[in-house]
Amino acid sequence: MKMEKSLVLENRVIPMRMLYEALSTTDQLVKGILPKNGKPALRIGVEKVKSVLERYIEKAREGLPIVGYHFAIPTEYLSCFDCVPVCLEGTGYYLATMLLHGVEKYYDLMGNWGHPFRTCTAQKGPMGMTLDNLFQFDGIIIPTAPCDNTCASYPFFK
Repeated sequence: MKMEKSLVLENRVIPMRMLYEALSTTDQLVKGILPKNGKPALRIGVEKVKSVLERYIEKAREGLPIVGYHFAIPTEYLSCFDCVPVCLEGTGYYLATMLLHGVEKYYDLMGNWGHPFRTCTAQKGPMGMTLDNLFQFDGIIIPTAPCDNTCASYPFFK
């Protein structure tokens, strides 16, 4: 029963799991292809991002609140609170580069829902993921002076 509840809680951040799985494959490629004596930046970067995602997925399993935030808010600020911080723009862009077919499906979901095509694609990806029940946010944080795209897009999450 506890395992089922953990999975339900974890399912509030499915795109984070998608990104973790994509990075795990990248990690295998990096370890198998890059020379051991080569520059370690890619190897270290993949490991660090994977470890952060592991920590956030575990926090989601524990039932901590899922907090979407605008990229202008420093993540370090959110680390002061017991929550799972999700950078909306970062998640959309990372997944766009890591998934075989990108996140166009989610852009299309938002376009079909009626969201203007001209708004920021970095925000449209996570918006479509939310519409597809892949994200379930408990709160959203935006800066006090957001751009026009943020003003047009973030109210969707409400």
